Amino acid sequence: MREQGPVTNHRTLAQQRARASLGEFARLWKPDPRSRSGVAWRALAPEARSRPWQGQSGPLDGPQLFKKLNTVLTCGRMPPLLDPPPLPQFTTNPVGELYIERRRGGYRFKLAVTGVPAEDIMVFAWAPCSAGTGYNANYAFLGLLPPPRGGFSDITELYLKSSREWRKLKDKRYQVPLPGSKIFVRAWQQVNGWENQIFARMSSALVPAQGRPAAGW
Repeated sequence: MREQGPVTNHRTLAQQRARASLGEFARLWKPDPRSRSGVAWRALAPEARSRPWQGQSGPLDGPQLFKKLNTVLTCGRMPPLLDPPPLPQFTTNPVGELYIERRRGGYRFKLAVTGVPAEDIMVFAWAPCSAGTGYNANYAFLGLLPPPRGGFSDITELYLKSSREWRKLKDKRYQVPLPGSKIFVRAWQQVNGWENQIFARMSSALVPAQGRPAAGW
């Protein structure tokens, strides 16, 4: 018998947490179909659809909606909901353009924000791309938007923390040097797990080519 070598997990910590949460949701989803909670989740499910993938999206059932909303809440480090929340009334997405500045010892990443957000803002981004990249379809959740100051929210730590995880992966897509690259970001609101993806704000910016890399690069 051939000795089995150590198993290597090529997922980031965020991906591992998301996968583990699915098992937890399966454990939590135990309402009797005739119970108030079970009936409520199934009644609300037709109001939601699955996240679009390759142009396809379909209706959800009660258990799928339960997992969908609670997955979003888990990403934001919020407790799960056992009863279905009502449909939200989103305000205008306040997030604007991405700006990247060279600073002493590295770079600063910030998003323009109009006013004070009325909802939680989920921020997504991807590993550095070549400067000539015109479109990016890949995104990973960074975290919730920090409170804005002077019209901007600083996402430097959010981005660099994820970037250090990406660079541990072997795929060459994650190995583009930060200086001179292009960064893609998108952001949308969430309330009780409901996401305002239709009005997501997407932006990109070039990282200044000169200057020392930020910590971890």
